[in-house]
Amino acid sequence: MKRYTAVGRGKSRPYTGAGVRVGVTVSAKVGNAVVRNKIRRRVKEICRLNLVKLKPGFDLVIVARDKAAASGYQELERDLVYLFDKLGMIKAET
Repeated sequence: MKRYTAVGRGKSRPYTGAGVRVGVTVSAKVGNAVVRNKIRRRVKEICRLNLVKLKPGFDLVIVARDKAAASGYQELERDLVYLFDKLGMIKAET
């Protein structure tokens, strides 16, 4: 099941540095500060754990939407990995 709205939109842009830079933003419409920070921490942790799978040289901005507040960690991780793959950021397995 595709859940674009749970994670939001990802914009990737190649840059000349090594590694992947990730930015996470959560609108004030999503919930109170506790909920927004929980989403932000989860997304950052998912990105940190999956950095080894990603091609270097990308800027990534993740905009979390309101459905992310009701999603569990596994759902967010599945959606983010799907998003990385759709953006062509996953390294080819050897």
